[in-house]
Amino acid sequence: MWSIISSGNVEELKNLLESNQELANVRSGDGRGPLWWAYEYQHPEMVQVLLAAGANPAERDADGKRASEVNGVGPTEFMKNRQDTYDSYDEESPAKNYHGEELEDFE
Repeated sequence: MWSIISSGNVEELKNLLESNQELANVRSGDGRGPLWWAYEYQHPEMVQVLLAAGANPAERDADGKRASEVNGVGPTEFMKNRQDTYDSYDEESPAKNYHGEELEDFE
């Protein structure tokens, strides 16, 4: 599921969810799942597909964050605490995903 979302392949995600809608709510060990990843990789169409398939936007991860709270215009607490991903943190730096790409705000 993560590889489909990180690649941005909306059609593959739709096909997978058509075969099993329960996958919209799977969670990894950190409490995150497809909705978190869609927000992180800034795939608003995937967010909509997941919500339509029953993903619960009110759920929280192990850190108490909703999926919509791990992405933002500026760095989030989640990003500050991921030193394995972010070697240094600068308040003035734009937020970046795990691939080092700058994040843009979307609704």
